[in-house]
Amino acid sequence: MPDSQRTAAAGLFGAAPNEPDAPSRFYVTAPDAALPAAEQALWLASYFNRATLPVIAVHEVAPGHFAHSRAWRRAEGQIRRTLFSEGFSEGRAHYTEQLAFEEGFRGGDPAFGVGVALDGLRRVARLSSALGLHSGELTLDDAAALFGRDAHITGPGAYSKARRGLLDPGYGRYTWGKLAVLDARERARSVSSIACSPRCSPRTRGWTRRAARDLEALALLFAHTGWTPPEDLDHRPRRLLP
Repeated sequence: MPDSQRTAAAGLFGAAPNEPDAPSRFYVTAPDAALPAAEQALWLASYFNRATLPVIAVHEVAPGHFAHSRAWRRAEGQIRRTLFSEGFSEGRAHYTEQLAFEEGFRGGDPAFGVGVALDGLRRVARLSSALGLHSGELTLDDAAALFGRDAHITGPGAYSKARRGLLDPGYGRYTWGKLAVLDARERARSVSSIACSPRCSPRTRGWTRRAARDLEALALLFAHTGWTPPEDLDHRPRRLLP
């Protein structure tokens, strides 16, 4: 990562919607070369191991930030292309980690599931750290200890996360943004009564799966726009195609 961004483990930098198209850049933060070898090893073990590195790739590239940035460029209207919510962007990317696990990314490798869980813990620890640091309840040392205790980040990585909280007090947005997307997903599912019995044909089951994925897309739209389905929405099940 660039020097100004080294408190983050990784980042995706792409052309903004109203800029000329250009290649995106996916950066990771190597350990500080000035650190002792043992602390450099701790940095790598905290972030770039078999469990967490694939999660970082999902979050930053696809279906995370890179995929979002490409869709963002195609959004209709200047308002949609200009207004930006960090809570939605980071919450959505954080949500895609769980979604990838649910969809069987990496063939159900349990290490990936562990990485998703670890990343969730780290995001929650960020929220606790931000609240503690900016309320005066935590010192920098306290916040670093919190990351070690609650998120399994030790050594220089823990202090890096704590320092980021001083510069970026909203870095708890990953957690509450993801929770908002999950809530929208459940609301989207609740307005659909699509069901398929075991006797459905393969074609009908395929249609039902596609409909479910459409609801996933609607959930993201709800989270981005704040739209709530009206109470009188006609959500009676439609006849499935034969």
